[in-house]
Amino acid sequence: MSQNPISRKRQLLLVSTSEEGWWTAVDIMRGGDEVGKRPALGSELSEQTCVITWETQGRDVTLFGSSGVFNSKLTEQERVGLLEDCLKSCGTGLHGVLLLAQGGQCAMEESKMVDFLLENLGDGVLKFTIVVFLEGESPVLEYDDALVDLINWCDGRYCRFAKMDPSSCERVMVLLDMVDHMVVQNGESRYTHEMLAKAGERRTEAIAMVMLKEKLQEAQGRERAAMDALEKREEERRREMEELGKKHAEEREKDETKTKKCEAKRQSCEEALKSYEVMVQKSTHSNNLTPGEATTIILLGLTGSGKTSAANTILERAGNRRPATWQSLPISRRCAVRGEWRPHAFLLVMQVGRFTQGENMILGQILKTFGRDVSEHMIVLFTQGRGPGKGNIDDYVARTHQSLQELIRRCGSRYYVLNVHDSGDLLSHSQVKELLVGVRRLVASHGGNAYMNKRFPVVEMMERGRRIMEEA
Repeated sequence: MSQNPISRKRQLLLVSTSEEGWWTAVDIMRGGDEVGKRPALGSELSEQTCVITWETQGRDVTLFGSSGVFNSKLTEQERVGLLEDCLKSCGTGLHGVLLLAQGGQCAMEESKMVDFLLENLGDGVLKFTIVVFLEGESPVLEYDDALVDLINWCDGRYCRFAKMDPSSCERVMVLLDMVDHMVVQNGESRYTHEMLAKAGERRTEAIAMVMLKEKLQEAQGRERAAMDALEKREEERRREMEELGKKHAEEREKDETKTKKCEAKRQSCEEALKSYEVMVQKSTHSNNLTPGEATTIILLGLTGSGKTSAANTILERAGNRRPATWQSLPISRRCAVRGEWRPHAFLLVMQVGRFTQGENMILGQILKTFGRDVSEHMIVLFTQGRGPGKGNIDDYVARTHQSLQELIRRCGSRYYVLNVHDSGDLLSHSQVKELLVGVRRLVASHGGNAYMNKRFPVVEMMERGRRIMEEA
């Protein structure tokens, strides 16, 4: 029966992980009819492309390959070069690729070989691939899962060879028939050098994509490292804040209250400007009271606020340099001013660090008792034991309760501090001096005139004061 010599020509590529297995498979496929002398194992020829041709059953079979493709001494680029040489040698392309596996399992070497072929020849090579098992004296009854998966990828195409098996010739014919069937399924197409080139391009693109992903992962890693370092620094800052405690807490609170403090300062400057405009209209001599004229100052505050201690400290430190009348009154529902006192200034005495509900309501009681204009003649005086001076009381006012800040604002933002519990405290001398200067400025801003309650005439004020004194 005649055959078309062109259609019966088969060009196959045989790949194996071992040199011994590659040559054993070649001997079995040729049926022991060697064409030329077989090179010695490990010779230089084993690392070059081999082309073996023979005729069997009307087929011209040309086997390409190199037993040294997967030599461990070769680099990946050198292996790719050997495959390119094989494809160039075959000219019109390969009808099939025979993938040789030792025994019934896909060992690590075989897995690497499959990965190498797929990576460099592309996934399209699988439709040209047949798995060939090279078994020993005992037949393999079961294949591992990796080998079964490989067979499935090749659409179930596989063939078994055994060493010293009389039926090997029949199995070679089965293999060649399987190649013929595969050629028909592939529509007489072949795996060509152009397909290898396209696979190389896709591989290059894949490598570029991998490199980009690696760079992305590296960038993400640096970002995570930066975030971790930032979190670490934040944790160190938190520990430092806890260790330093109050100092750093005050700094943070200063930043948070800066806007409120600026607003309060603005309002204070507006009210101070108003008072200053009145004071500027007075003559220069009006800043000082006429010699011999007494200044009446009334101390107001809740019981226990330190009014008596404040008055004693002021009188002791002032040394009676200027005539002044000091009266101390507790804030209560019976609080009023005796008419004959004619007060020039009011000192609202409060303890530093204590702001109760009573202090919160104190301004309302004062306004109800003395009239709404009394706040224009009022100074807030904070009393404390030994402690810092004016600078620290500014910080205290800036951080204190909003109601207390509003009270101070309504008093023209006039406030001072006085140490009252230590008679030997030298700081209290300067505190008293600053306080008296503030009182003189306040009195001068009103032209040296005493406060007159517009709600009650003088006679009625005297009568209210007399009743309170009698009830007391």
